[in-house]
Parts: sequence; C-alpha cells; structure tokens
Amino acid sequence: MRSAFFFDFGNVFSDNCKEYQFNCYKPSIDDLRYSYGVGITFVTGFGPMSFAISKPTNAGQYEETKQFQFTVGNVF
Repeated sequence: MRSAFFFDFGNVFSDNCKEYQFNCYKPSIDDLRYSYGVGITFVTGFGPMSFAISKPTNAGQYEETKQFQFTVGNVF
C-alpha cells in the first residue's frame, strides 16, 4: 500500500482560435487551473488499484471537474 498527497496545476490551450469557438484563448499564467488532494494505491491480483480524491480550487464556470478517480492497472 502506498499513499500520496499532491498539488497539481495545468491547462490546455489553443492558439489557433476561430471567431465561433467558445472558451478559446492564448496561453496565460492567469488561466492555469489548480487542485490538491490525496491518493492511495493497493497492489492486488488484478494489478495496482488507485483511488484519489481531489479538490479543484479555481475551475471555470463551464469546466467539468472530477473530485474522485479510480484506476486499475499500471501506474507511472
């Protein structure tokens, strides 16, 4: 069993914006999104099972966020 605390930040940008595209803009440090959380990994007969709970801190109005993640298989 292994546990982790994490702080994560990033965003996805497009610099080829068209007039009709919504929420498309040039990269800016002010537009980075942040989250923090905890995670745990168990090694099982199926492979590693990981659970993570996070708290997005500054999501935009139309952005989809996830507070819980579950994975089975290889981890980096």
